[in-house]
Amino acid sequence: MAAAYGIPRPTLPVFESGTESDFALLKLALDNLLSHHTHISEQYKYQVLLSHLKFASAQQLAKAYMHHPQPYTAALQALQEKYGQPRQLVQAELGAIMSTPPLRMGDTNAFDSFALSVQSLVGMLRTLEGQNGYELMCGSHVDRLLGKMPPAYRDGFVEYCLSHGILQTGTDRTYTLPDLAAWLQTKSQAKILPEQCLW
Repeated sequence: MAAAYGIPRPTLPVFESGTESDFALLKLALDNLLSHHTHISEQYKYQVLLSHLKFASAQQLAKAYMHHPQPYTAALQALQEKYGQPRQLVQAELGAIMSTPPLRMGDTNAFDSFALSVQSLVGMLRTLEGQNGYELMCGSHVDRLLGKMPPAYRDGFVEYCLSHGILQTGTDRTYTLPDLAAWLQTKSQAKILPEQCLW
């Protein structure tokens, strides 16, 4: 049907890293492209699933359901329990971004990559925890990420927070990951300006 309308045929990602984020991408694709089609047999879906599991332990886990009456559903549920729990995904993504190397002054490529990583993390946390989730509102996460930036960058973020009423004297309000993501996105978009004007 997609070909008839000139729509590109979607492809399923391969799960070969063993990371929760990569499993989440495969699970999303399977749910969108296979799971809702009741006319496709469980056995066919199961074969598709197996062919996209290149991570050895994940494939071994899925093979345990080869003779199950519903092999695809059972294998996918088992994989979800091992690799797809929301808490696991949150901790894995937080760990990945916290382990990134410090930013160097003037390295716009690294800054762009860092900004996108924070934006992606915020989007994932909003999806999993809601708008006011604990991890999303945690100021200590922001402090740790700010510690990866040169002092001039950190000063620029604090000035942004003060000018936008995010930090106010006599209140408990502190900056959050969405605040940092918004500032990073603004600065990343403005990278064409001379560096001394950015911060």
